[in-house]
Formats: sequence, structure tokens, C-alpha cells
Amino acid sequence: MSSLLRIPLADIDLEDRYYKISRNHIDDAMRNSIRNFGVLDPPVVLERDGRYRVIFGFNRLDALADCGANEVDCMVTASVDAEFFMNRALLKCQRNESGPVGRIRILAILRDFGLKAAPLSRIAKKGLQVPDEFVRDESLMNMVERAPVPLKDYCDSRDIQFRIIGDVMRLPRASIEAISSWLVFAPLRVNIFKFLAEMLSDILARDGSLDLVDHIRPDESTDRKAWEQHLYETIRRVRYPEYSSLRNTAENVVRYFSAWGVRVDYPVYFEGDIVEVRMSLRKGDDPESVRKKINGVDWVRIKELLDLL
Repeated sequence: MSSLLRIPLADIDLEDRYYKISRNHIDDAMRNSIRNFGVLDPPVVLERDGRYRVIFGFNRLDALADCGANEVDCMVTASVDAEFFMNRALLKCQRNESGPVGRIRILAILRDFGLKAAPLSRIAKKGLQVPDEFVRDESLMNMVERAPVPLKDYCDSRDIQFRIIGDVMRLPRASIEAISSWLVFAPLRVNIFKFLAEMLSDILARDGSLDLVDHIRPDESTDRKAWEQHLYETIRRVRYPEYSSLRNTAENVVRYFSAWGVRVDYPVYFEGDIVEVRMSLRKGDDPESVRKKINGVDWVRIKELLDLL
């Protein structure tokens, strides 16, 4: 049984995030709507001894607090069971308000309500589109639950694939903490995050450890985009040591030509079959000096670069 009541915000425990399943997303549109029209969809709270536990509506309540409100109309319920929670949670998913981590959190809450593996698997597949491995492997679900908040928020806000989430959560705890610190410093592009997760998983499987991660920390003095590229290159060198060797050979060739005033560009990661060569000539250069520049270059070295592709 639920009833709509006006409740002081001070009586609502906004620190209790047990039932939080939606993305952390509060924008100006939401704030303006609340300022102009109030909360159109009342939060759902559970009453206990004069205090209220939030079940649904965390973002709306946080936005209200930001706007300086003192009271809010809430649907107050005396109890919450698996069916009540599941029905409203599925509605949130249909509205795309819950990201991948939020959907896994829904399964964890339903598990806490006592649902067994079979019904959880059905809900995961039919209602949440969550891979069954997060139900079958309870430790994996627990890893997601214990992950650092910045990492979980990133995965939800960027809709990171469940496969990538699984790869990250199976890494050593220290590595997960490091990745979270990277995301706090520079929210990585999704493709970069995906490649990093895959490479770190490969390194762990090959070497049995991820000691390199302990030495990678954000540099506050560095541009975030530049640091993102540095991070990617650092891990790629460890994952593909043969690539690092090829890169050194290529850069030696590029430096050689640069000394002669010739610019040489090769495909990133050697994925292609074309090398671009450019020579800059000034207005005052005479034909003889140009001829000497061209004849003085060891063009055989271009073959070295082409052989790397």
C-alpha cells in the first residue's frame, strides 16, 4: 500500500544508495523542469521510524537538493518486495535510465530478495539484456558491486559493453583501483577504454600479473588528451613488445629523413601499405641545391619502412 505524502528533504536519507540503479545524470533540463513544475514523477521511499529510505528517484531528489528545496511529494510505501521492485526497475530500463552496471545492480538486489538462479537468469535475459554469466558467476556480480564508484559511473554513462565490464572486473583489485583513478583524471574515450581493458586482460593471461599498472599514475601537469595517448602507448608497448621494436625502427628512418628536410609519414600501427614522403622547397632554392638534397638522401631506407607494413 502506497500513499502520496509531502515530506521534508531532511527526513530522507540521501546517503543510503542501496537501491540506486539509474545513471548519475542530472542536467539543466531536469533542474529547470523541477524549478518550473516541481517533480512530475514522485520518488518512491520506504518509511521506517520517521525516516525515509529512497527506493526510486535518487537523481530527482539530488536535483531538488541542488535547487534548495525543503520538501518533496513522495510515494511512501510500508514495504518493498521483489515483485514491486522488479516491475519499477524494468520500467526504468525500458526508459533507458539504467546503464549496464545499474542493470547488474538490479540483479544483485533481486538476489538479496531471495530470487534463485533460474528466475534471475530469465529476468537477466528477457528483461535486462544482461549476459547470463553475471548470474551464473556470483563472484563476478560481487566484483561489479565492489568496484570503485568512478569506474561504475563511467561504465553506466558510456554504456560500456558487458564483455568489457567483465574483463575489467576480473583484473586484480589494485589494477581496478588504478583504472578508476585514470577515469577520474581523464574520462577516456570509449574505444581507448575498450582497447585498454582487452590489452590488460591479455597481459594478465600472458604474464600472470599487471605490475606495470602500479607505475602508471595521471600527471596533473599534462594535457588530458596527451596523457590518454601516453597511457595507451605505454600499455600497448607491453602488450605488443614486437610493435615497440618496429616503432623504434620506423622512427629512426623518420629521423634520418627529417635531418635532410624530408618528411616521412607511415600508417599508425603499420596498418596499411603506403608511406608518404614530402620534401619542402623554399622560393630561393636553386636547382643545383635541390638536386644535391635529393641525391644525398639514402632512398633505400624507405624500403626499410615499407618492409614494416
